[in-house]
Amino acid sequence: MMKFNNPQFRPRLVRSLAAAFILCAIAIAWEWVPWLNHWEQLSLDFRYRHFNRETRVSEQIVVVDIDEQSFKLLGPSIGRWPWPRRIYKDLIEFLSLGQPAAILFDVLFTEAQQGTDDDAQLAEISANVAGVSHAMQLLQHSAEEREGIAPLPTGFRDKFGIRTESAMPHWGQLRHYQDFELPAPPYLAKSNHIHVVSAEKDADGMFRRMIPAFFYGESPLPSLLLQGLRLARPPGSTGITVTGNQIQFHSEQKPPIQIPLEPDGTVRLHYYNVDREAETVSFANVIDSAIKLQKGEVADPSELKFNPLTLSGKIILIGASATGAADLKSTPIHSSIPGVFLHATAISNALTQDYLKRVSFILRFLVLLPLIAASYIAVFFLSSIIIKTLLPVLSLGFYLAISFYLFRFYSLWLDVALPVFVSLASALDAFVYLSFVEGRERRKLKGALSKYLSPNVMESLIASGSDPRAEVGARRELSILFSDIRGFTTFSERFKPEFVVEILNRYLGRMTDVIFENKGTLDKFIGDAILAFWNAPLEDPNHVKSAVQAAFQMKKALAELRAEWNAKGIPADLEVGLGINTGEVIVGNIGSEKRLDYTVIGDNVNLASRLEGLTKQYQVPLIIGQRTRELLGADFACRTVDIVRVKGKSNHVTIYEPLEDFPDWLDPFEKAWKLYQARDFKAASETMSQVSALRPGGDPLSLIYVERCTEFLVSPPSAEWDGVYSALSK
Repeated sequence: MMKFNNPQFRPRLVRSLAAAFILCAIAIAWEWVPWLNHWEQLSLDFRYRHFNRETRVSEQIVVVDIDEQSFKLLGPSIGRWPWPRRIYKDLIEFLSLGQPAAILFDVLFTEAQQGTDDDAQLAEISANVAGVSHAMQLLQHSAEEREGIAPLPTGFRDKFGIRTESAMPHWGQLRHYQDFELPAPPYLAKSNHIHVVSAEKDADGMFRRMIPAFFYGESPLPSLLLQGLRLARPPGSTGITVTGNQIQFHSEQKPPIQIPLEPDGTVRLHYYNVDREAETVSFANVIDSAIKLQKGEVADPSELKFNPLTLSGKIILIGASATGAADLKSTPIHSSIPGVFLHATAISNALTQDYLKRVSFILRFLVLLPLIAASYIAVFFLSSIIIKTLLPVLSLGFYLAISFYLFRFYSLWLDVALPVFVSLASALDAFVYLSFVEGRERRKLKGALSKYLSPNVMESLIASGSDPRAEVGARRELSILFSDIRGFTTFSERFKPEFVVEILNRYLGRMTDVIFENKGTLDKFIGDAILAFWNAPLEDPNHVKSAVQAAFQMKKALAELRAEWNAKGIPADLEVGLGINTGEVIVGNIGSEKRLDYTVIGDNVNLASRLEGLTKQYQVPLIIGQRTRELLGADFACRTVDIVRVKGKSNHVTIYEPLEDFPDWLDPFEKAWKLYQARDFKAASETMSQVSALRPGGDPLSLIYVERCTEFLVSPPSAEWDGVYSALSK
């Protein structure tokens, strides 16, 4: 996880907060932007189709359906649609045997049937049977066309309008009706009840809401929903109260029936699964049962296809599902469903108080914050790409699971579209920021760091947000390596400049690869010399071993280059001297305002350079300092080269040559060197000669000590001699 002191922490935090503020502003505006709110409606439709509850429509509701079967069975006897009105008279007579609470038509009888008295008979029985209500329809036009509104018949409002205990809020300004289709005159004269069956669809053609109270001009008229609840009120009901956000039916014996209203005066339908719809009976089966009962073919009504005695206190809706009746609607759960089932759903919601309850705006707003936070924290402040990707997805998935669960089992509406949007938008914004804003900076940083850092070290620095170019300076213990090609000046004078540059570039490129492979930092090239160091900018607890391993591999790489050049006939028999010293130095960006270099300075850097210079004098390829030997440990074989006082320094230092294995001659050499320090020059000389003989081609360092011992045997050192050799050259 990103640390607080990471230089990228603050800009990412600022970006997160700024983006969160913008997303919250979008969330606030979401409710009032129709095309944004439409996405939430679609998500709600999805939940109705796939996560709907198992509740059934109220058993108090029965739908008499004019279906295709009714067209087929009744057509030969009563003719084509629309049927003679006498068939509905027979229907009401039969249904009234069960004493239902209400019989509500979702079928319009707007035109009188000529040449018969069917309308008069149907109107008469409608007046005599309690609870029968006929349908009318309002025609909606634009606000500009509202002038010239057709007036309702005299006394219509007083007879059929809504009577409430309180003044009704006026939703008329939201819908403008210019005309109407009323039942034919006989029904207006005789009927006790008339209701409006008009339905309002959303912009996408979907029916999601019903209008409980219609305003025609200043006249409030009941919908089928309101009419059904009025007629089915139990004894002792005291009246209807309407406020801005609900309609209440009061009763002394039961809790009030409450209809929650949307701001536009509609009631949202809480749909049931298709297989949980209202009890439905075919119109043909009801008429068949009525005919058999009239003819005395059945004595016991329970033996009929449809028993009217089961209808006591029920609300009967008469509507059509047959295609020819043209009353099919599109809903979230069905692409084509009879309109009568919308009314059945609305009445059932009210009777059972089964409404979808939307959580408060404050809570809907607050749940967005952890989703936004999860996205930005994951992408900006966590290192694993898997976690960066999975955490926002899992957070959103967890939220969606909760929303679907609450919808299915508690009828709670927790927004989905907006949380999905803000969660994905915040994650996308964070990734875009990393890719384009920080990505541009990352590419620039990579270009700069790649010149002196290995790819692995560079990626680690970038991942941690560190930029060594920004370091002013720090004291740190490093392992510093100097290398120099022996005799390169003479070599360069022998060949053309182009050839010299080609050879040098090949050599420096291969040595750089070795340094990078061992997690080193390339400081600079000084002609044919190389300065590199370990343990900065990234800390490396094994920096000493890494530096020594790099030196071994540099020797091996040069041998491979020589073989390659020799195979091509290129006379480049180059040798290299390597010096490594470990100690505290100053590391940081040093230079002028126009140019800075990430480099190291200090006495220990100079000592590393002196050690490299001593390799030529002692005729060994690699020399390390005393601190380097201490930290290298017993895993590496080293032989003591000497105790020296380098030029320009008063203190002496023991220097060593690391070896890649533990050769047989190592112990004899160390024994001989101790004899030399103990002033036993004869024994030391003999042993050194034996060591040189053990090595193929001899051992130059042993022969140097043989020469020294011979000189000391001829001219012994003074009594104050401490075994320290003073180097006279760099």
